[in-house]
Amino acid sequence: MNRPLLLWDFDNTLLRTWLYTKFILTDLAAHLDRSVDDLYRLADKMEERYSLDGLLQVLGLNDQQRTQYTRTALERTRTNGGAFLFPGVDAVVRACAVRYEQGLITRGVESNQRQKFSSTPILHTALALRHFVDPNGSKGELIQATYSDRVVTVVDDNANELLDILARCPQVRCIRMAWPERNPPPHPDDNREWPVARSTDELLAILLTN
Repeated sequence: MNRPLLLWDFDNTLLRTWLYTKFILTDLAAHLDRSVDDLYRLADKMEERYSLDGLLQVLGLNDQQRTQYTRTALERTRTNGGAFLFPGVDAVVRACAVRYEQGLITRGVESNQRQKFSSTPILHTALALRHFVDPNGSKGELIQATYSDRVVTVVDDNANELLDILARCPQVRCIRMAWPERNPPPHPDDNREWPVARSTDELLAILLTN
């Protein structure tokens, strides 16, 4: 019999994405002798289609230069990977392994999401199931198509993602992660459609006692 399935969002749920992005763009600015602010502006224009490789193309690097820089940058992020995680989330994931089968569900340009996830090897064993949803895709649609026969819990910081999941899969238990470090505004559906966790202790209490 299958254990319950716990799917984790990545950006701003497990990963402090703004710190990862700052690390990458600061390193790239030094490598190219460019302004960090200029790189942020270019990245912002790409919106949900942002990826490191896409940014390097915009900056005019050829295939060989992009491959070489990306390899070097990823080696540096793996060295510093633990610093990009919210404190304690690796322990939460380990603790949940007793009750749940666990996986990753993240939306964005796949190459970029894979690169970010590769920077956190401490999570790789526990999160063996990995789903990379296109920027124009739907997490709810993927869960509906793949796990309709499973008992599923999803942890995500983005209320819109949770609403999409519940619209397609009302049986899924959703939890919104609202780290004080990001100071997220409250959502009308907080504590109505889903519980809200603001710390690792609150998250564990929801996941392991309910």
